[in-house]
Amino acid sequence: MGRVLEAFDRAAADWGYGLKVPVALEALGIEEIVAEGELSVMPFGSEQAEALALLFENVGPRLIAAGLLSDGELDDSIEAVRTSAPTVMCSPLVISTPRTKAHLNPAGRQANPPPRNGLPVVTDQEPA
Repeated sequence: MGRVLEAFDRAAADWGYGLKVPVALEALGIEEIVAEGELSVMPFGSEQAEALALLFENVGPRLIAAGLLSDGELDDSIEAVRTSAPTVMCSPLVISTPRTKAHLNPAGRQANPPPRNGLPVVTDQEPA
C-alpha cells in the first residue's frame, strides 16, 4: 500500500490540504474561521476501509497510466486494504468554516453549534 500512497504524492496529492484551508479563507478576507480536526482509525478489512479501496480503484488506473504505479502494486494494495484486518490506518480530517457573530454567545464561545454527521455536537457549554 505504501507504493500507492507514494504514487499519490508524486501525482501531487496534497494530504495536508485541510490544514491550509484556514489560511486560504483568511487570504480571501474571511474572519473568525473555525477549524476542527478529527482522526479516525480504521482497521483494514472493515467497512470504513472499503472507501479507501474504492478510491484506489478509481484513481489507480490514472496513476498506472502516468507510470507512477504498476498493476501489481495497485492490486496488492487494494487486496491489503480489503483483507488485512490487523493493519490499521489513521485518516485525518480537517474542517474549516467561517463563523459569524451570530454563532457566538456573550462569553465568546460557539452557541448551538450545528450538528455534525447528523449528530448534535456536545460542548462544555452550560445550556442557554
